[in-house]
Amino acid sequence: TPSNSSAASDVYKRQDNHVKGILLEIIKLLENHVPLASAAAQCLFGSMFIVGCELGNLFIDESNTDIESLTLKKGKQIIMSHFDSLLSRGLIAAERAKDVIHHIWLTNSLNSTYKNWWVILKESDINIHLSL
Repeated sequence: TPSNSSAASDVYKRQDNHVKGILLEIIKLLENHVPLASAAAQCLFGSMFIVGCELGNLFIDESNTDIESLTLKKGKQIIMSHFDSLLSRGLIAAERAKDVIHHIWLTNSLNSTYKNWWVILKESDINIHLSL
């Protein structure tokens, strides 16, 4: 029914805004408190991977100049800078993480509707394993 689809859409928008809020806070923390190539960055590797994937799930209007859009766009650069730095320290998994995240970003940028990153990975037959 129309009211059910409207209600579902409202729930999705609230969840999307909640995820955006969390991503914004994590991006600020990474930028301001986690040095590149640090032990802290290495400990946060899995979390940064998930943040990078989630950034690919969001529509970020490149023409928007509001602080939220600018921070989310900057977040992509921050994540990739951390992975580049970790790769330079020998964390080879950072290269695979970058490739997977770029795949998600590209896939969603080419479609009119965004897919969750785990759906893209499943459809692309990409398996990941986050472990210690």
